[in-house]
Amino acid sequence: MPAPTKLVADKGTWYAQIIASSSRKSVETLWTQLSAKHTFLKSYSHEVEEITAANGSTLYRLKVGAFKTRKEAENLSEKLKQNQISSIIKQN
Repeated sequence: MPAPTKLVADKGTWYAQIIASSSRKSVETLWTQLSAKHTFLKSYSHEVEEITAANGSTLYRLKVGAFKTRKEAENLSEKLKQNQISSIIKQN
């Protein structure tokens, strides 16, 4: 499987997190499916971030967007919600 695409369009610190999972493959597959079904997502940068949870396990977060303001991230979150996609707003 090719490495996930990471666009570097914006340099902001706000983003919408769609999922966190212990499986990188599941996160990458979800992005592929969502961006194929909801083509507006292709215009946003995305990243699969690897983190270590407090219990030592590895998690993978699907982060969409790199916004300069929280409001911009909230706008994306609202658009996701209108398309039945849950997300939470976070800042790096």
